[in-house]
Amino acid sequence: MGKLLAELDLQKNVQEIRFLLVGHYLNIYKLDNQIQVLQKDLELTEEVIADMKARREQGTVLKSDITRYELQLEQLNLQMARTTDARRIANHQLVTTLHLPKDTEIRPETSLLEQQILTLTEEDWQHMAKANHITLKQAEATIHLNEQKVKQEWSERIPHISLVAAEHLDGPITIEVPTLDNNFNYWYVGIGVKYNLSSLFKNNRKLKQARLNVRQAQEQRQLAQEQVENSVQEGYVNFLTAFTDLRTQKNSVKLADENYDVIDNYRETQLPNIKEGAEVSFTADAVPGVVYKGVVESVSDATGAAFSLIPQDNATGNFVKVELHNPCLSPCRCSGALVSDYVRQR
Repeated sequence: MGKLLAELDLQKNVQEIRFLLVGHYLNIYKLDNQIQVLQKDLELTEEVIADMKARREQGTVLKSDITRYELQLEQLNLQMARTTDARRIANHQLVTTLHLPKDTEIRPETSLLEQQILTLTEEDWQHMAKANHITLKQAEATIHLNEQKVKQEWSERIPHISLVAAEHLDGPITIEVPTLDNNFNYWYVGIGVKYNLSSLFKNNRKLKQARLNVRQAQEQRQLAQEQVENSVQEGYVNFLTAFTDLRTQKNSVKLADENYDVIDNYRETQLPNIKEGAEVSFTADAVPGVVYKGVVESVSDATGAAFSLIPQDNATGNFVKVELHNPCLSPCRCSGALVSDYVRQR
């Protein structure tokens, strides 16, 4: 039983090393995806800044608007540096664990995502876990080991019976003078009984402790089995949740490719630069770093004040020119990122 427990410890250590390697590998894969997203965000932010600088020359954008996106660009550069450093650390940890050369760079295999995943039911996973989980095997071996100790302690209270049989041939007899040339053949059979009287007083406590150890091992096995069942159930639910997230992301891509109508208000002084059919681009504060592009579909013939329940009153006699806003409708299409979760369809 001791050998079996040692072998199970070895298997458990090997399994832990495998999980450690998989964890480092998946961490590198996640960081690589984050780096790709940050690179795209940097490109889009730089495009927004360049577009806003061009619009500032036309007098339609303030300097503070450009500064806000320049600060955002610096934050993205900081995130890129931190993510790159985290990726370097994860790569070093994986290379060290595998005992590879220090200058080795791990590149995750992306073609695995295209393979079909065979899914099992939760009952199948539970059955496989009960049959192959190393912790449960260790608990079973511990129970058997303690049961053997109970039998060993109980055997101390039982009389020991032994059977003896022997045959011996002697000759000639050299201790006599002169020497006797005679041969003697001895044989005998016997039964021995041995009983330790002290075991009646000393062995009871050891036997009781051994039985308690068996019960404790059984309780630990039951606890380990419950933990394994909970872990399998949690992992299976998370597995299904991952597929739900994947379907949600695919739907987000589909929605992002659909048209969205955006209505914006512009001052009368800005209307000369806005014409039907003109290409437009804009950003949303809720989705930093993403540029939306579209086409002006229509410009309202009346200002917003014409449709207001309480139009602006400027009848005080000061005759100050008040700039009114004209609504513009622009069907737009998202480009560059999955932002359908942040954009409200109109």
